[in-house]
Amino acid sequence: MGAGADDGGGRRLAARDRAAAGDQPPHGRTALAQRRAPVLRREPAGSQLDLLEPLLRELLAEWPQLKAPRATEILRDEYGYGGSVELVKRHLGALRPPSVRPAQRTGYRPGQVLQLDWAELPTRPTIAGRERRFTRWSRRCPIPAPRPLTSAST
Repeated sequence: MGAGADDGGGRRLAARDRAAAGDQPPHGRTALAQRRAPVLRREPAGSQLDLLEPLLRELLAEWPQLKAPRATEILRDEYGYGGSVELVKRHLGALRPPSVRPAQRTGYRPGQVLQLDWAELPTRPTIAGRERRFTRWSRRCPIPAPRPLTSAST
């Protein structure tokens, strides 16, 4: 029976035993023989909010528009939660269903629409004896398709 970590053996032997059991990435010659970098894998530690997740689901079902600061306040006052608002915000974001856009986005092909942000006509027409200045605000204007020339229009 070899010396291990339990019976007062050295750290090197304990590390060898853990590596053989798969608890620790290989080091030294073993890592070189495998021709890959050692990788340490850990289980997620979890958070104190994981235990309160069913309660968060109930709160969201009751108040769908519940914000993280208010949820944190409820959790602190009634359940002794001591974590941050940011953690609650991340959990609420994961629990909420993705938002659906209320309308379909309109798309235009190049040359189909003209947009002017501000325009002032270069010529000023005279109306009722007075010269008038015309300006336009931003507006989308559909551009009509060109009409084919026919023999009647020429």
